[in-house]
Amino acid sequence: MSDSPSLARVPDPEVPARATRRTYSARYKAQILLEYAALDAAGRGALLRRHGLYTSHIANWRKLREQGGLAALAGTPGRPPTDPRERELARLQQDNAHLQAELSKAQQVIAVQGKLSALLEQLATSSATPSTNGESSR
Repeated sequence: MSDSPSLARVPDPEVPARATRRTYSARYKAQILLEYAALDAAGRGALLRRHGLYTSHIANWRKLREQGGLAALAGTPGRPPTDPRERELARLQQDNAHLQAELSKAQQVIAVQGKLSALLEQLATSSATPSTNGESSR
């Protein structure tokens, strides 16, 4: 039996326990973009299948290349890391908002307690005075 090149490229059917994100070098991205631009529609599809890529990869890589050339292609995808001071500031602002809400609640409770205390005092003083509507107490 002869070893054919197509059989040598059969992927391993074993699924890894944890998926890993594929990463591509800037040189690889630039090479694929050049090859993709030189091919017709059928050749482009074959290129994408051969390398396991999607048209969205090509679109994103073109956009990066237009923005900053090879250096932009080398950048890591995703959101840039935040400054620790910005994270701390956001946390402190959130804590401040929470404490302001707690303070507002406490002030409302104190106001209600003050009104209740005044009402109870008024009721106590009015019941302590004798009635003046002509009834006699027994």
